[in-house]
Amino acid sequence: MNMFTGRQKGYNLVEVLVAMAVLGAVLLSVIGLFYMGRRNVYSGKQLTFANSVGTQVMEDFSSLNMTSLYDAFVITSTTSLSSVTVNGITYPNSLLRTTTTVSSSTEKNPPGFLTRWKDAVNSPNRLQDPSVNIIMTPTTNGVTTSTLMTSTTPAVPKPAIMRIRVVILWKEGQKTRSLTFDTVKTQRS
Repeated sequence: MNMFTGRQKGYNLVEVLVAMAVLGAVLLSVIGLFYMGRRNVYSGKQLTFANSVGTQVMEDFSSLNMTSLYDAFVITSTTSLSSVTVNGITYPNSLLRTTTTVSSSTEKNPPGFLTRWKDAVNSPNRLQDPSVNIIMTPTTNGVTTSTLMTSTTPAVPKPAIMRIRVVILWKEGQKTRSLTFDTVKTQRS
């Protein structure tokens, strides 16, 4: 009697190759999901850290009145306004203070806000190439002014409103990420 008279049980080569191809496709998909998940967690950590620095900046601004704002950021009657471009957005008749160019000419110590924000944002292993940018735009009666008016000129008062935009920038790989906060300071009598 022959043992191989019936059909043989088992897998042929084609079935094994198809099973391996399906298994490979599933494994590649799962590996891709792990990679993207890791990248999203990293991105979320960076965004959370930038948000905490931005919140600190906004808290610092909340404690300032208009006079202390002028003092803290060395804004005088000779300070000139110009078009400022940050992250591709142009702000006409504005003033820029940034942590990338912190110096005694742009900030008084104390309070040393820019220095403190630069130290905060440059925490080791947090953000790549970070900067905190402060764009200040003076307005009077809802219109952006083209000159910086100060109380040193008796006939021309300080602007009634100072619009302040805080833009935190950092690199994530080749991409530039940003986080923006806005606030307004008013001159109270």
